[in-house]
Amino acid sequence: MSLKHKQQQQVGDNNMSLKHKQQQQVGDNNMSLKHKQQQQVGDNNMSLKQKQQQQVGDNNMSLKHKQQQQVGDINMSLKHKQQQQGRGQ
Repeated sequence: MSLKHKQQQQVGDNNMSLKHKQQQQVGDNNMSLKHKQQQQVGDNNMSLKQKQQQQVGDNNMSLKHKQQQQVGDINMSLKHKQQQQGRGQ
C-alpha cells in the first residue's frame, strides 16, 4: 500500500523517476518487474494498468507508449540498463 502510494507520486511527477525506482525495486529482469508490479498494485495486470491510467491522468495509449520507452524495447534492453545504473550509482 505504501509502495503503491509512492508510485502514484512518481508517475505524477515524471516517468523517468518512476522508471528509476521500479528498476531498483526489481533489480532482476522484465518478467520479475511485471510480477512485482502486479502484486504491489492488487491482483492482476489489468488492475495494474487501470490504476496507472488514473495515476498518470492521461490515457491508456499514452501510458502504454511511455512505459515501453521506459523499459527500452525488450527484456534484454531493460537488463542492460539496470546493470549500467547499478554501476553508475
